[in-house]
Amino acid sequence: MKLKKEMKTHKLISPAKINLNLKVINFDKELKKHKLSSQVAIIKLHDVIEINQSNDLKVVYRDKNRKKIIIKNDLVKKQLNILIKSIKKNQNLIFLLKSKYQ
Repeated sequence: MKLKKEMKTHKLISPAKINLNLKVINFDKELKKHKLSSQVAIIKLHDVIEINQSNDLKVVYRDKNRKKIIIKNDLVKKQLNILIKSIKKNQNLIFLLKSKYQ
């Protein structure tokens, strides 16, 4: 009998925030994107994100009772697809997260 290799689940806490203000600084013609400035307040609510190994990209949303939630036009999944394509093209990516509030 062949034993399955146990997959590790990674759990991340994603704190909620409230945007206190949002300003459009300018439009970057080269990147074709607006540069923004925002001030946020972190509040005492959070989402739990679980990441598991998979052969394909799946994004599943569940409510507090673990009932599956269907989201049409899922922006998170779209952004993950863009990220995955970027990683395949360029393996030398660095992710840097900064917070003023911790």
